[in-house]
Amino acid sequence: MVCTAFLSANATPLDDIQKQVKEFLCDGKTQNFSSLFDNEVEVSIQEENKAKGKSQAVSAVQNYVGKCRPYNFIVTHKTEKLQSGYLMGKLQTSSGQHQVQIRLKKGASNNFMIYQLRIENSND
Repeated sequence: MVCTAFLSANATPLDDIQKQVKEFLCDGKTQNFSSLFDNEVEVSIQEENKAKGKSQAVSAVQNYVGKCRPYNFIVTHKTEKLQSGYLMGKLQTSSGQHQVQIRLKKGASNNFMIYQLRIENSND
């Protein structure tokens, strides 16, 4: 199943990342997360909390996507500041709904990079 996202003409860098996260999770393109991850990424997926390098973080996300098969990601809160950003949303999967939190910071290339990714079971 293909996830789609629509952006306005005034899209911000965080809007672009939001679109990419949805595409990477829902379309199974998890290997592309390496382009969004900072060199050190704190990944917490369903209570498993570990700081990881890019390749380990990508592998953790691939394992999760393989088990849960996400099909939709809806952003419920977004904050963008000069040097940081935050996305929170609901990820709908074959095994139920999950809460996603993503924290970003500006990297050396002045682009937003994910430094923390949390995916937890939702109470909704």
